[in-house]
Amino acid sequence: MKKLVFWIGGLLLVLTSLALSACGNEKKAEAKTGPTLEKYVDDYKKSMAITGDVEKMEDEENSYVLTINENVMLFIDVDDKKNVTTASLATRSAAFGSKELEKSQKALIHSVEPDYNEKQIYATMDELKVSDQLKDVAEFKSLDDVKLSYVSSIDKDTAYLKAEYK
Repeated sequence: MKKLVFWIGGLLLVLTSLALSACGNEKKAEAKTGPTLEKYVDDYKKSMAITGDVEKMEDEENSYVLTINENVMLFIDVDDKKNVTTASLATRSAAFGSKELEKSQKALIHSVEPDYNEKQIYATMDELKVSDQLKDVAEFKSLDDVKLSYVSSIDKDTAYLKAEYK
């Protein structure tokens, strides 16, 4: 039951962030894609120093999940060629303050900006208002061909850090 509530809350946050991000987009060029699913996951796992397999989500043709722990999951959407289009790190409040969550957040930002050093990653996290506590936040930032967003909600007990290739 908790997983279902987590998924529904997360879906609502993602939909809210998509609706907010759509505001102000007059004309959208053809979507760009990131690395292949396999390369993205391999690099992410190396950066996190974790093991585990990516699982295809049920009833979702181009969606995958990498479970980091019971409170932190990485959702990955791909196009028909298996190139990453979005990567969303979903977090429950129980993970806040943990080193594992911080490493996961840093790994997601590093995955879209591999040349960033630690200081630049933390500066990006600060701009997005990513913190070690769950707060009501909705922040967005564009980096070259990637849009980063951070949406968290106390009521939903979840937070999402999302990278969307545009």
